[in-house]
Amino acid sequence: MRKFLVIFIVLVFIGGTFYIYNDGNNHQSTKRFIENNFINQKGEIKTYIKKEEYLTESIGLYMRFLLLTDQKEAFQQQAKKVEQISQGGFVQWKSQDGHSNASVDDLRIMRSLYEGAKEWDSEYKTIADEIKTFIKVHQIKNNLIVDFYDMKSQKASQDIRLSYIDAEALDYFDNQIKEVHVNLLEKVKQDVFFPEVYEIDSGNFNRQSEVNMIDQSLIALNSNLLEIQTESFFEFVEEEMLESGIVYGRYDRDTLESTVTYESPSVYAILTITYIENENLHDAQMFYDRMKELQTDDGGYKSSNSNAHFFDNVLPAIAEEKFLEHK
Repeated sequence: MRKFLVIFIVLVFIGGTFYIYNDGNNHQSTKRFIENNFINQKGEIKTYIKKEEYLTESIGLYMRFLLLTDQKEAFQQQAKKVEQISQGGFVQWKSQDGHSNASVDDLRIMRSLYEGAKEWDSEYKTIADEIKTFIKVHQIKNNLIVDFYDMKSQKASQDIRLSYIDAEALDYFDNQIKEVHVNLLEKVKQDVFFPEVYEIDSGNFNRQSEVNMIDQSLIALNSNLLEIQTESFFEFVEEEMLESGIVYGRYDRDTLESTVTYESPSVYAILTITYIENENLHDAQMFYDRMKELQTDDGGYKSSNSNAHFFDNVLPAIAEEKFLEHK
């Protein structure tokens, strides 16, 4: 027994702040699963284990995780990647044939670089400023940050996808820009399911009949970070968990019935983070526990026995760090 404890303690402390054995289910860490399956020697991040595709969203999300876990050198590697692919602050949304960007990716990268500059190296501020300037020049209409700018047509989107709003990134822009985004989200805070898109010219909201719970959860998270309470949405997901123990990946907007049988670890991750931000650790535990039940013994969250999506692994890794920090 004493020999087993010695081995266990050694394993726990190998690797510093992250641990191989992190719960009672013999799971390896998601951090290790990510490093082993998604990150190549050049620091490039695959979207899927089985596919050579590289999306900018992966960089921004990984930067968030690296900041949270104090991984200075890995963050520096990703910052250099951003500097290499940036064209005067324009960061295409994927590595090949990506002639447009995505504001959700760029805002996440921008604020990560600002935080990295404050934490580690002031030089990160230069590229962060370039990204912010590009957005201000090309992607703001009526003080709203639109979805994308297309380099080929040299035109910007005329819409704003509500799940693209990054509450924390808005702090780096003028107060008026932040206020307009707050006012927009205030208009839909009573909805069980939020509209997906706001058309700036017409002033209309577009609502899909089938809602994606990743988008819905992101809207709720950023609304609450902006001190906008989304009680109807919270009541719905809490009731789903209490009645069936599951929040499904998609629902019918009108009937509130699930339209799929699958769950998303990312949904549980975002909900865990949201409830932590709202200082509701009791309900955060409920979503966290269900997320962990989807984890496999190698630390991953998989879409099949041999494949997984980076998004569905890095978000749970972020949620776990935040949860254990506040527990």
